[in-house]
Amino acid sequence: MLPPINPFITFINDNQTITIQCNPIVDCSQSTFIYEQEELDSLSFTLQNEGSTYLVYCLKDKDGNILEENQKEFFLDTTAPEIKVSIDDFYIDSEFVLWDECTLQIDIEDASKAETKLYVDGQSVDFQNELFVTKENKEICIECCDEYNNKSKKILKIDSQPISITSNIQTEYTTQSEIVFDSSIEWDFLEIEEYLDGEKIDTIKQGTTFDKTGFYQFILRDTRYPYLVKEVQSFTFTNQLPSVVLPDSYVTNQNQILQYEINCPYFKSGNLMVNGQYYSLEDTISFEANDDEKRIYQLQITVQDLFDQTVFEQREYVIDRRHLNFDFFFNNTSVEKEQIYFTTCINYDIQLNKEAEVTVKQWIENQPIYTDLYTSLQLLKPNQTLVCQICLEDGLNEPVNRQYIFYKLNEVIEVSETESKPLKRIWSVKEDKVLLKEEKEEIMPVCKILVNGQETDKASFFDTIQIVFLKDPSNYLKMVKINGKEISMDKFKTNSLSQFVYEFKAIQPSYKINVIMENSMQEENQKDSEIKVSQKWLMIFIIPILFLIKKLYEKNSNISSE
Repeated sequence: MLPPINPFITFINDNQTITIQCNPIVDCSQSTFIYEQEELDSLSFTLQNEGSTYLVYCLKDKDGNILEENQKEFFLDTTAPEIKVSIDDFYIDSEFVLWDECTLQIDIEDASKAETKLYVDGQSVDFQNELFVTKENKEICIECCDEYNNKSKKILKIDSQPISITSNIQTEYTTQSEIVFDSSIEWDFLEIEEYLDGEKIDTIKQGTTFDKTGFYQFILRDTRYPYLVKEVQSFTFTNQLPSVVLPDSYVTNQNQILQYEINCPYFKSGNLMVNGQYYSLEDTISFEANDDEKRIYQLQITVQDLFDQTVFEQREYVIDRRHLNFDFFFNNTSVEKEQIYFTTCINYDIQLNKEAEVTVKQWIENQPIYTDLYTSLQLLKPNQTLVCQICLEDGLNEPVNRQYIFYKLNEVIEVSETESKPLKRIWSVKEDKVLLKEEKEEIMPVCKILVNGQETDKASFFDTIQIVFLKDPSNYLKMVKINGKEISMDKFKTNSLSQFVYEFKAIQPSYKINVIMENSMQEENQKDSEIKVSQKWLMIFIIPILFLIKKLYEKNSNISSE
């Protein structure tokens, strides 16, 4: 192998002076050297500017042949490294004040790589860009030397100024509306910044008042040293009580799930009690009852917030699944039948099994009556009919409607003589039977003869005549005759009022009706009625018929004579 070729030129650096040494093959007189755009007249020059500069050259031999065309870079660094120390972007020169502790940011600015040494209170520590110091530290020393032997040094003195500040609020959560600060140092260069939920709202001295709910912070700041910042107070304030929204008390027949809302952003504790039993606020509470049962739920709910404010609510809820019903008492006797026969009304009573709205509607002979039932019964005439409809509504179940039909009948009074004194016997009608009040002896059922629903002995042609028994007379009736013709009981029908009725149309001039009844002692009682039928309106039909007969007769006589 060929030995390496020596370079054509070499450079010697001596304290910013550069000397060019040429290989013997190079004819320096014919070669060209240019530095900073000026041609050199010698083989040495001085570096003029900090940073990079360039030498451009063209080398030739003694015959004028170009051996090399190139450029050479030179770097000049005479600047010592710059040491910058800051606290939260506030730069420190030689002395700074600490209230308690902080973190220093150390930045070394240099064009070349520098070696840095760090001493804290004379003790060497590993260099890092951040240094944590406290008010117990006294001095910090930073030394730097770059690769061009440029050196720098920075010494920082720490001045510790303890500060004490208190306030009249010492809890994490408060409802006080005023805060007062007290400091042991002068306030000339101190101020307190007030923040609500992280947003600055004021700069204060000594004290302030507030009324908005939120997280309050108070930051102490020294206006001479922006990095001197200290949080002296923080707490949450409220002027609002917690609240619980519960449904209003209700009565229903449907199962219910308890739905409630708690407005307590600073919740601390709470409990739910139903009929004396405690539950968690997260539990789901069902209000329910079995069929035909009533259950009452007493509910209490308590909530406390972190400010020790307490709210208490209670309600009563009723699940009532009892079927709506009532008992009707007439003259102190419970009535189960729809038909009631009476002579006098002493009293009546409607007893409900649960709270409900009662509506009573009445009709006498199909005409509406608007008095109370007791008055209506007093106004009712014998042998008239009062229809009473009782309606119950409770808003939970289907309305209950029940109808009663009242019949008022006369008392029959009979006075008979005895050996010692006259004996007064009172016969009364009760449930279609005439009873002797003293002996309770049964006699014949009541019978009515009606024309178009009225008791009368006169009728018109084609009127409806009825023989009416208030109740089945089969055990008492012996015979019914109309114009001498016996009527079978099979022809009697039961109407809507449970009465036994035989009816027919009036087409004869008169009707004799005989009703023979027999009591349990084989004693007969006979009822005779005669109804006369008016036939005046028949002449409207008879006269035209006679006129036609006359005309037909005259026509036939004329034909015969011809």
